[in-house]
Amino acid sequence: MTNFFNLTKIEDPQLESYYERSMQELNDFFGIKWKHHTPVVFVVNDRDTINILHGEETGEWIVGWVAGGGSIVFVLNKDKFGEHSVHKYDDNDYYKLIKHEFAHLFFKVITGNKTGPKWLWEGVSILVSGQAEKWNKPTEFKGFLDGKDVYIESGYALQLLTEKYGKDQLLQFLNAYKDFDGDINVLFKETYSLDLNYGTFNGLLKD
Repeated sequence: MTNFFNLTKIEDPQLESYYERSMQELNDFFGIKWKHHTPVVFVVNDRDTINILHGEETGEWIVGWVAGGGSIVFVLNKDKFGEHSVHKYDDNDYYKLIKHEFAHLFFKVITGNKTGPKWLWEGVSILVSGQAEKWNKPTEFKGFLDGKDVYIESGYALQLLTEKYGKDQLLQFLNAYKDFDGDINVLFKETYSLDLNYGTFNGLLKD
């Protein structure tokens, strides 16, 4: 194991376009103007380095993440997907991966550096990156509120919620969450007049 890594700048017009597009769309979605100390992206070339950076063996589905308390994003090199992940590379999927990770950072800005609960943390990123539109949609919600099947269920759950109640309601919820230290179930009820449970989301699924 090593604690030293080579860092060199990358000049890639495609990646730069993904960066600019993601930042513009996320600023528009969240209604903010993040212009200073914006995200820095490190491109990782292999699974061994990913494991070292994580401090543990990682599943080959992990191809991007945010680090620490700053605005740092790591993504697997797009040319290494076939060798070091279970994913088949696709340009649009890679753009959505970058946008997903940036959305985590926007989530932290909006909520005062919070990173949970996991269903909300991941669900918002899946929703705003557009991944919920492409990924298989569950026929029943039964795990995401308890930390299970979060990647399968949470983004679509928030998509249904937003389709019915609007983006502004979701942003109201997230902004209120910044200064809220109580039970998130209470805040959800105050915002949506709905109980935060599977019955609520399965009801949206049937609407």
